[in-house]
Amino acid sequence: MNKKVALSVLSATVFASMAASAFAAPKSGLYIGGNVDKYYSMNTLLGGMSSSALDQFSTEIGSAGFSNLIYVDFDGKGASIAEIMSATDFESAKKDLTADKFEGVYSNIKADGSADGTYDPRNDAIDTPAGDLKVESVSAINAKQIEIKFSTEIDADTVIDSTKGNGLIGNAIAIVPTGSNTNAITIDPAGDNSGGAQASGEFSADGKTLTITAPGTDVFEGSYSVTFADKAVDDVNGNELAEEVKLFSATDTTRPTADASVSYTDNKTAVIGFSEPMQSKGTVSYKFADGTSLPAVGEDGLTAPISEAITADGLEINLSNLNVAARNKDIVVTVIGATDFADLIVSPNPLTKTIKYSTADATAPTVASITALSNTTAEVKFSEELSGNPTITIGGTAATVTQSSTDKTKYTATVPAVSGLQTVAVSAFTDKSGNAGTAFSKVVNFTVDGTDPVVASSKVEKINGVEYLVVTFNENVNTTNGGTIALSYVKDFVSKTTSIVVDNAGVGQNFYQHNLVSGKSSSVRIDLSSLTDSATYTATLPAGLVTDLNGNLSEEKEITFVRNSDSVSTKPEVLKTAVGTGGNGIEVPTSNTVKVHFASKIDGASATNKANYTIEGATVAKAELLSNDAVGGYVVQLTLAEGSSTFDGLRTVTVSGVKSETGVAMDPYTTSESLLENVRPTITKAELTDITTGTSTEITLTFSEAMDPATIEDATDAAADFKVFIGGSEFAGTIVEAGAGNTFTLTLNAELTAAQLTSGVVVKPATGIDAADVNGNKVNFTSVTVAQ
Repeated sequence: MNKKVALSVLSATVFASMAASAFAAPKSGLYIGGNVDKYYSMNTLLGGMSSSALDQFSTEIGSAGFSNLIYVDFDGKGASIAEIMSATDFESAKKDLTADKFEGVYSNIKADGSADGTYDPRNDAIDTPAGDLKVESVSAINAKQIEIKFSTEIDADTVIDSTKGNGLIGNAIAIVPTGSNTNAITIDPAGDNSGGAQASGEFSADGKTLTITAPGTDVFEGSYSVTFADKAVDDVNGNELAEEVKLFSATDTTRPTADASVSYTDNKTAVIGFSEPMQSKGTVSYKFADGTSLPAVGEDGLTAPISEAITADGLEINLSNLNVAARNKDIVVTVIGATDFADLIVSPNPLTKTIKYSTADATAPTVASITALSNTTAEVKFSEELSGNPTITIGGTAATVTQSSTDKTKYTATVPAVSGLQTVAVSAFTDKSGNAGTAFSKVVNFTVDGTDPVVASSKVEKINGVEYLVVTFNENVNTTNGGTIALSYVKDFVSKTTSIVVDNAGVGQNFYQHNLVSGKSSSVRIDLSSLTDSATYTATLPAGLVTDLNGNLSEEKEITFVRNSDSVSTKPEVLKTAVGTGGNGIEVPTSNTVKVHFASKIDGASATNKANYTIEGATVAKAELLSNDAVGGYVVQLTLAEGSSTFDGLRTVTVSGVKSETGVAMDPYTTSESLLENVRPTITKAELTDITTGTSTEITLTFSEAMDPATIEDATDAAADFKVFIGGSEFAGTIVEAGAGNTFTLTLNAELTAAQLTSGVVVKPATGIDAADVNGNKVNFTSVTVAQ
């Protein structure tokens, strides 16, 4: 592609999209897919690339083609360059990007054209389907929890018993191991939580997602069936769920992470939240931010200055026993080796957070605003986060109150439909420092929307290799229980008709809300895989295909779209059963090498890209393909940078971005593996320790760490590791090397005279020296002067 053409297309797009970022989304910039898989950030694009980098850039986008170029603007929205060029303007083309829009892991490219690490935009993208009263999906989210997505808001009382620890009602939902799996989960079969610790459940704010947590030491591992008893689960409108069975498999390879900020139950109880339930808190230590120690037990009359425990919310830290002098001071918490229920170590490890027992807040919270969102909900924003849900009534009716997951100062109050002017009253609210707010009320107008949603646009979009018809309406909509979409088209000059039966849940799901943001979307997508003919189709969308948020049915609409073909391919995987890997596909032959075994033939270019492999606490210096066939296996050897692995122990290994021979990128794979430190030992000192008159001289070498005696205590003088030079000349006698740990002696078979000592004694490495530490790392030195 001509460089000027490439840059003019991109620059027009970039400068048309200047805006402030509004929410979590893939990073802004250009993603080049195809066989390139590179990410150019906005800083790189606007910061002035070198001439060679521009040449590389224009070649890459020409090779990839516009359909494989994904542009993301400053607001986190984007589209392919092909979509942008075919649209009337960028604003009409851009959208919230789903994970399946991206091909995998991309190399970060700097202004000089070189790579600097990797970025996986799928972690920041969104894609959450929804539908009517069906079970949309069941999946494991970690070793301790599974997630069940329903298509409408569920009546929680038909699933969990909130009066008994949120115990899961076993006669509504049954979870049973399948196949050879014997790893059962304890569920209350009687529905009264009488059998001790039982699996518990919790619904999301919208009531559509149920998270089930295994009790005690139970974990999800292996394959399971989930049976929903006939008519036992109801939604909030009284609709009953028909009997249904879902299957899922659980294998947790994702390390837990800590929440970005510390939360506080109150001003003296800090909570470090995690991405999943934790099994062990590891080792926890504290110090003041200035580096000084906290009062010890027994000082200032304290019996326990700080205590901590793992709870359902995370690591809860009790600061209530701190004396007055220690309050209002920043305290650094260091957590080492905390693990989840799959024994995966927290990332990063060690983890540090800053906490404080603060007494500074003496200001009571206030109501900042009250806004009607629909004819059933109002949003109440406070001046600060509260210690619990406030009491809210709308028109005298007590509301169901839910805290926002994105803004902790906002609460949504929900009541049955109302209209016109209504008094919203807020009371019983307290901030986290215990300051009580004053009751407040306001008259708010709840307008009733009676306008039907209409189709604004439609297009075909390929997601995970499958084509979908994406229909966008003029307002946010929900899917209904579907209907029949009538289709007509011409194939080989013959007019034909067919149809798609739209069903928004169940086996063969084909109807979803598309690109949900905070549970809402103005678009739906319809699976086109049942249409086997590539052609231009005319479709009649039936009335009532969707509803808006106030229940108004969509109008009938005729649209036209082009159906092409799907292109689903197999992704490469790490071969966990490979010999010598201990069940995770990772082999550690030496302190400096790691082997990754794959299950099938892989693309050499991506397999040898060292940026596709990360090892916690070590640096991958090189990746080379040792074998790539059925005979020798599909093996990549990683060479670690010398000295980059500084300790023996368990670390997290992540493999991503490696492609199949047909160019399909693997799903990121994360596991734990024990590595050895690979820091070469040094000689910290050499000293003259003994002279026996007429017979011998002893020199003691002290190493920086324990050495392997077998590599030093050689059988013959010819195989010795060390030579001794006196006044610049090599000692002509024999030298016996012996020792243990980090101390070894060189015994010379002659007494050194005062004159010889005055001339200087130096130890140097012998030719072929193989002295090494216990991990096989060879000693690193050129010479050392013997102290006298």
